[in-house]
Formats: sequence, structure tokens, C-alpha cells
Amino acid sequence: PAYADNYVVPAEHTEDGVSRVVNLSWPEQAYTAETRFIVATVKSVGGDLKVKKLDLNSGVGYDYQGNLLAQFDLVDRATVQLRAISGIPDRCAGIPTSTCVNYRSGASDEKEHNFVYVPITDSKGRIWLNNNLGAAYTDVDNPTYFNPNHQAGAYDRRGNLTQNPDSYDLDRDWRAYGSLFQWGRKPDGHELIKWSSHTQASPKYQGAGSLANSPVEGAGTNKFIPANDSHGTWVIKENALYSFFGRWYNDSERSNNPCPVGFVLPSYEQFENYSDIILPRLTKDRLSNGQIPNQWNSYTGYWTRNICGYPTTYYYDSDGEIHYVCRDTATGGVTSVHVRATKGPSAIAAGAPVRCIKINSN
Repeated sequence: PAYADNYVVPAEHTEDGVSRVVNLSWPEQAYTAETRFIVATVKSVGGDLKVKKLDLNSGVGYDYQGNLLAQFDLVDRATVQLRAISGIPDRCAGIPTSTCVNYRSGASDEKEHNFVYVPITDSKGRIWLNNNLGAAYTDVDNPTYFNPNHQAGAYDRRGNLTQNPDSYDLDRDWRAYGSLFQWGRKPDGHELIKWSSHTQASPKYQGAGSLANSPVEGAGTNKFIPANDSHGTWVIKENALYSFFGRWYNDSERSNNPCPVGFVLPSYEQFENYSDIILPRLTKDRLSNGQIPNQWNSYTGYWTRNICGYPTTYYYDSDGEIHYVCRDTATGGVTSVHVRATKGPSAIAAGAPVRCIKINSN
């Protein structure tokens, strides 16, 4: 049924010290078991609602919910809340990449990670970032598409803003794809990708880097490091296997963690049970040889923090193939994926997207 109600926003939450009435309404709309959302309108009555400005570093609040401006009570104890919330800056926002990753050379002195994210809460109470790291919607330096409230499906397949995207629009919205990381690497620039369509992408830094000595010190380059043919990682064979332990583990202060402070990559268990967050299925990844195919090459998965980072997260089968666990967005669940190699988890040299979750989430 249709709905309309008003709520008075207290003056303490406004920039000009004037309380305002806000109205929430929606017309009668068709609704089935498959309906994910309805279209509603929130408007200020009698003048502009000038929400008090929030500090970028503290405006999310202790619970990452921001400031409650209005609450509309519905039936069966359901509520709709209007909140003001600041963004969450990227780990390297506002500082040179070389400083952020602590490279003496090999990384740019440019401030190239000016990304801002918004925290969202799923039905299980877990707090996620609303976009992939490096998505165009989060890029302050991209005036065409910067809008941290946008997520995949904000634009339809024809490039028009929409409020009713279908699954095709969600998966083809390249503005939400973001960076493609090699597993365990710092955000040193190797991950930065310029997308122009869901099948067209190019890395910011061309060329190939040399195999790193250890993931602990970092790669020492902003270039993608192609896999070693005999081992399949971006680190020299002798140091690759156990030196990856904990590189993206459940600690937001680990030097290699690419997520904002207070956030980490999800575990594969968390991805297995993720709910009601918008997660675009990228139509390509970056192959372990560094190539980004021009053609559509099926859906790629998302990195998790414990994929190949701990010896028990992968295994060899009887044919000598390595199996590891990652999010398979094509099937909607966790899958065992395998790649043939002589030793070690070769797939970690590929480039894949990252979505972050608040540390210590269930």
C-alpha cells in the first residue's frame, strides 16, 4: 500500500540551527517475493534541510551508523531511518603512494588513492564498504562519476542513471569494478585500473615488475609482477610459500592490508554467508601473466584474506593440481578453484577485486 509520514529533524542536527520537517512517501507498487526494493521519496518540507557537516575521520560514529536524523515507524515494528554519515577515506587517501606503502623507490609520489567509501550494514549486522576498492564512484579525482553513495547499477547498460537496475545492469556497471590486486600486495599502484566499459580496461602503470624477494617488504614496484612459470606467485620461489602467512590476515594494521583503517578483507566464510550487499560480478580479471583480455572472459571472483595466505587454505589433489578457496560470484557461493602448478598457490599472481569488511565482524 501507499505510505506517507512526516518527522521533525531537531535543530541540533542542522548546519543553520533550524529544525525541518522531512516527509517519507511512496505510492502503491507491485511487490512479489522477488522484489528487492521499492522506490520511495524523502523530501524536506518548507525549506532546505541543511545537514550539519561531519568530520571525515569521525563522522561515521562509533557504530559506523552516523547520526540519526529521522525515524519512520512502519508496521510490524519495521522502521526506516534517515541518517547523516561521512565517508571512510582510503588507507592511502591524501598522501603519496610511496609514503603510504613505505617504498624508497618503485612507487609514485602522486596522491593517487583519493577514494572515499561509505559503510553499509547487512542483515547479519556486519559492516562492509559499499564499493570495491578503487571504484570510479569512490574516486574524488573522477568528477564525472564520483558519488560515494552510488553502487553497481547506479547506471544501466546504456549509461543512463537508473533507480531500477536489473542483474545485467549490476554486473556490467564497470564504474563499480575498481582495482585489481595481486593477492597479498600493498596498494602500491599495481592495482590501479582505468575502466572504459565492462570489457575494456587498462592498468595505470604499464610494463612488468620483477619477482619480489618477500611480501613482507612489499613488491618494491607499482607494476604488475607476472607469475613465475615454475611457481606461480609474484615472489621468488624460495620465499613464496610460507612468507605469505598472514599478509592479508585479520589485522587492519598489517603493512600489506589494502583496506581502510579498521577494515580487512573478508574471510571466505564471510563471503559464503554474505547477504544483501551489492556485489558486481566482474566480467574479467587480470591474468597471472599481466594481460587483461579485451573479450568477456566469464565472471571473476573476489579475494579473501585467507586465500592461500595460510597453509590450510589450499591443497593438492591426486593429479598435482592446487585447489584454493575464493568467492565465486557466478554461482553465488564459495567454490574450490584449481590451477595446475608444480608448487605453491599460483593463482595469487592474478589480479582480482577487493571488498572490505569491518575488522572482527562475525
